Amino acid sequence: IANASLEKEIRGTKRSMFVGFCVFCIGIAFFWLFCNSLHITSTDWIGGVQGLIHALTVMEICLFPLLFLMLKDAYENWKRSKQLTTFSEQLRKGQLTKENINVETFGWIHGSWAPFWSNAVSGFITSEDAQKEDKLVEEEVSKIKSTVEKLLPSKDASDEKKMILQNMSDIADRLDDEAHSAKYETYRELMYFFFNGVAFYGYLMGVLVFYFDDEDVQPSHVRSLKFGYSNQDADWHGNFAGDLMWTLEPFVILGGPMVIQYMKPKTKVKIE
Repeated sequence: IANASLEKEIRGTKRSMFVGFCVFCIGIAFFWLFCNSLHITSTDWIGGVQGLIHALTVMEICLFPLLFLMLKDAYENWKRSKQLTTFSEQLRKGQLTKENINVETFGWIHGSWAPFWSNAVSGFITSEDAQKEDKLVEEEVSKIKSTVEKLLPSKDASDEKKMILQNMSDIADRLDDEAHSAKYETYRELMYFFFNGVAFYGYLMGVLVFYFDDEDVQPSHVRSLKFGYSNQDADWHGNFAGDLMWTLEPFVILGGPMVIQYMKPKTKVKIE
């Protein structure tokens, strides 16, 4: 569990660095879009139209892998929703086994579990820091082993063991709520993919009509991508679609968590 958590943390760090780099490049390219709205690109101040096209090209290249990650996140959330539902049923039926406990399910059971390596640390590690880190790893592994032993069915009849087993039902209820949230997060990710996919395709029109400016000798696949529109119409409609999608997306980003919270099933109060 500890090793899997560390590997997950490494993968998350690498992905965050990659996504941050792509978003940074898109943010810089967005400056040219803003200037284009003010018709500044009609002059030669920031590279003119050619500078705008280069910025759009960079933006398209960086946005493409982000679209893939949006679909991947949607699939992961949908799969997580199904797994949470299945796991909560196992908890209610008392079917928890050693094979069922991994880094994911351990984190689900302990919703607040946060090993020390999940916190930001300094990139400059001394030998003394390394020794302290080794001790912290040993302590964390010891805690994990102790917790797993308490979670598994046994003949132990201690009060602590009984309390843990009684809490399984409450944990299952919490996991059901998380499963609903994961399902709605899937829909939200698909909406992000739709908004950014339309923006990607729309801004692509500007790049196409710049490099294939002569409509009489345009390849058939370029005309198909423009849906038969003229260069001027394809550029205008594409730019409008991109601007519209990236205007609507912030409302979904800001309002999404509130909608998901509202759509959660209401917690039933148990009356004894």
